[in-house]
Amino acid sequence: MLRGVPLLGLSVFLFGGLTLLAAASGMMPGINDRPLASPGEVIGSQDRPQIIAHRGASGHAPEHTLAAYDLAVAMGADFLEPDLQMTADGVLVAFHDATLDRTARGPANLCTGPVRERTLAEIRSCEVGSWFNERFPDRADPDFVGLRVPTLDDLFERYGATVRWYPETKNPDERLPGQPSMEETLLALLDAHDLRDAAVEREQVLIQSFSPASLRRIRERIDAVAAAPMDREPSTR
Repeated sequence: MLRGVPLLGLSVFLFGGLTLLAAASGMMPGINDRPLASPGEVIGSQDRPQIIAHRGASGHAPEHTLAAYDLAVAMGADFLEPDLQMTADGVLVAFHDATLDRTARGPANLCTGPVRERTLAEIRSCEVGSWFNERFPDRADPDFVGLRVPTLDDLFERYGATVRWYPETKNPDERLPGQPSMEETLLALLDAHDLRDAAVEREQVLIQSFSPASLRRIRERIDAVAAAPMDREPSTR
């Protein structure tokens, strides 16, 4: 779904009392009339409500797939919001739920249960498009069948500094023995894709979490990436 958030500044988010504006269909009025971003251009303006692509354009394509993110960019979203889960082998993937059951299809021994207990290879064996066709037959597309879970590295590689980022650390305090911290992994990826400077110069990266401890760990490591606390999670998220 595409959500519009009125901002006074990109570093200020008041989730406790802020109403997130969204059309049920995932469309925002006039969004298709806005020009698309060209390579190297950062989409978005601070002069108007900002459009956040929650799980990509998830009202029109399966959430957290490249199809959903590509569509969000084409529709002119200001921010891409990937929910981040960590795999058993320490890779950040774009996936909302703590378990695979709702959206993943494939062998039950690989495509069900907690994300953090599956390796990236196991999760890559699951497809995450069919459920959307089943749930929304009026928006079904045969091209959605076979879509895979992208890693955060995939997303940064694909869009880089041409978009603004609004990642959320999900369940960051639930780590398996030997897993790296979600925060260190996220910040390392920002460095690897040269996004830390963009965060400093253009407030291009905002990190959100329902875990105050996660945000504290981020703040301990970096001052330049804005961190947005979220004090409660709506039941529809």
